Amino acid sequence: MKVNAKTRHDLDILVVEDDAMFRDQVVKLLGVYNDVTEATSLSEARNHLRQKRFDVVLLDKQLPDGDGLALIPEVAQQSQQTAVIVITGDDNRSFVQKAIDAGASDYLVKSANPVPDLLVRIPKAISRKLLEMRSAAMAAKLKDVFRHEIVGSSAPIVELRSVVQSLKGTMTSILITGESGTGKELIARRLNAIEDQLGGRPFEAVNCGAIHENLIESELFGHVKGAFTGALQDKEGLFQQANGGDIFLDEVADLPMSAQVKLLRVLQEGEFSPVGSQKLVRVSVRVIAATNKPLEELVAQGKFREDLYFRLAVFPIKTVPLRERSEDIGDLVQFFLLRFADSRFKVSAEAMKHLQRQSWPGNIRELSNTIERALINAKRRNSTTIERADLQILASSQSVKPTIPGLPKSREDVTPNGYQEFMLNMEREYLRHALTQFNNSVIEMAPNLGLSSSTLFRRTAGLGLRDETNPTSSRGLRVLKQDKDQSPETAQGGQQ
Repeated sequence: MKVNAKTRHDLDILVVEDDAMFRDQVVKLLGVYNDVTEATSLSEARNHLRQKRFDVVLLDKQLPDGDGLALIPEVAQQSQQTAVIVITGDDNRSFVQKAIDAGASDYLVKSANPVPDLLVRIPKAISRKLLEMRSAAMAAKLKDVFRHEIVGSSAPIVELRSVVQSLKGTMTSILITGESGTGKELIARRLNAIEDQLGGRPFEAVNCGAIHENLIESELFGHVKGAFTGALQDKEGLFQQANGGDIFLDEVADLPMSAQVKLLRVLQEGEFSPVGSQKLVRVSVRVIAATNKPLEELVAQGKFREDLYFRLAVFPIKTVPLRERSEDIGDLVQFFLLRFADSRFKVSAEAMKHLQRQSWPGNIRELSNTIERALINAKRRNSTTIERADLQILASSQSVKPTIPGLPKSREDVTPNGYQEFMLNMEREYLRHALTQFNNSVIEMAPNLGLSSSTLFRRTAGLGLRDETNPTSSRGLRVLKQDKDQSPETAQGGQQ
């Protein structure tokens, strides 16, 4: 399946930030699917704004030549559709209010790893602007450009994004394993996208288990006219179409033995013969394979070639099931709400707690389907809030007792690092559940723990709970503005 080049670089983002390290991190990760322009000062930013209209402006609070807030009215004058997200190194409440009053769409406290926040904040800020401007074209662009992002702030997802980025510039074969619905094709598309700055790198995807074994070789390697009944003309296979790029072999464990032999030759020699031909075709293709089956066991049973297994698993990536990273559910729910609806829609606190208690055997795919169904039910009630009654969750996903990852399963697991990881997981779970008792507001919860708000902000950020507790998230903004006008709905603009 070919990827249209227009699915990349769809959003124009201006990053106005004088901290080179922070700016580089944002550009490197957001630039995979977007056109990112950098500016280190107000004057440089103004020069870019004169030449181009941007969809998003990420604006540092303090710049070498002035206050970043001075740029907000200039951006608005150029385009009312541009979403401005102010970024700063502290959580000063008066500045938050000042930034929002000046016209900022959102506000983000600078952290060591800002990407998890931005992947949710940017589409949410744009969605709010779309409600004001009613731009159907921009709405379609928004839904398209973020659909292949790896969303979440948990430690496994932060590590996964880092691993994917580290593979940039390699042709190493990659084997992605993990349960169904954990985003294996998403990872493959991200691997392709980080190499594809001009939008022309081929990407072919095939489900090896969905094609009859008599046709799989023709699909992968092509055939010549007359090779078999029905072969009325020559046909290029997916490996030829992927030449110079990547091929994603989903459910690779289902490949028949004959196709496994040909695949091994491609991996070893970079060549193959189409079905019915003796002619060798040479290609340069990176193979990204995926399976939810235990290949080691299939090798031991003689159902999968051992030499092919080792060729595919040069660099293995194992996905983590959703039940082991439940702290990502909030981000994913927000992401799906924006994909299927817009920023008017939210999930009630009770419904969110219920979602976080599920086992999700179908993982992210099942959560996505659940939110899509729930939105339909909420709309039938003429409501923009998803309640627990709207959640039609499959019986196999019903509530389970929360588990803390990191419990030792053998003597070898009992290590200083293992103990430290377990204690961090315990603290993360305690704070995550405690926050639900305070409507996800660190400001409200801090006195109960005998801590200052700033200390607790830093602690929750370090544990990967930033988006749930940041005072500049939509929920945090409600708490901050409530001090001024006592109107949660007004403060949120009707958002959660």
